[in-house]
Amino acid sequence: LALGLRRGGRRRAAAAACAAVVALHGLGAWLGARDAADGPHLRLAVLQGNIDQGVKWSPDWAERTLAIYETLTRQAAADGAQVVVWPETAVPGAPDRSPELQERLTTLARTSDAWLVVGAVGLEGPPIEYFDSAFVVDPEVGVVDRYDKAHLVPFGEYVPLRDWLGSFLGAVARGIAPADVSAGAGPRASLLAPAGDAAVPAGLVICYELLFPDLVRRFAQDGAQLLLALTNDAWYGRTGAPHQFLAITALRSAENGLWTARAANTGVSAFIDDRGRVRARTRIFERALLVEDVPLRRTEATFYARHGDVFAAGCWIAAAGFFAAARRGKDDERE
Repeated sequence: LALGLRRGGRRRAAAAACAAVVALHGLGAWLGARDAADGPHLRLAVLQGNIDQGVKWSPDWAERTLAIYETLTRQAAADGAQVVVWPETAVPGAPDRSPELQERLTTLARTSDAWLVVGAVGLEGPPIEYFDSAFVVDPEVGVVDRYDKAHLVPFGEYVPLRDWLGSFLGAVARGIAPADVSAGAGPRASLLAPAGDAAVPAGLVICYELLFPDLVRRFAQDGAQLLLALTNDAWYGRTGAPHQFLAITALRSAENGLWTARAANTGVSAFIDDRGRVRARTRIFERALLVEDVPLRRTEATFYARHGDVFAAGCWIAAAGFFAAARRGKDDERE
């Protein structure tokens, strides 16, 4: 009888657990179906120049690369884009030290009547420091902001413990800088004001930073109403990595309740909604552009954006508690 009662209790517990899972999936589907049909939107474009990594930093390709992105920008503007996003280090140069390059970008923005968010090399000094940066170009004023990538790729953009390892190891991404790349001050929102509208705070997330949930949530904490992701996945070739990084970007959108416009040099470029659903995407290793009307966040920040990894911390605490309880149970059995 006792055995039957225990089995019946386990069945009821399993049935309750299954019902809870089904209910949560239903709630998720209902929430996912609620799209922001009303409210402010921004018409964005993401560009995919498809510049081969082998020639990306070649001086012979610099003019050709700029011409490709200028052509794509004009096509996006003709489709009504108010903001056009270029990939990480799309510009093979440093606007900070080239008035001609700055003027070229400003002229392109002015003639296209669109704001530009452009990946390029940032410079400061002397002594010269190199940054992996995103430049914001106002069509009337020119460059008005520069966000510097804050979380760099170890052994890709810098060598950890350089005093010990630097004599026989070098950073992989040598095109952007002759030595180590410097890290920026940290995540913050940048202001865009297309077509004279009220300023829109946006998080300009650069490549590797998308892997870190807490880093991306700091853009949302600073008031970002959308995320603009600039990346270059050409390193990975035709593997699963570009698609894996797209999935990771979708998680960041869902965690923070923000749309993401993702511009990747060779793909996958995409638009991802605030539920983490990929609304539009390109194929890899094709020259392409996407244009989308992106809703701006109208509600308060998500629980994760406000509180961070408290759920994960709770799981660790619960696991530690279960482990301690199990150890006590074994000790009691021995006694």
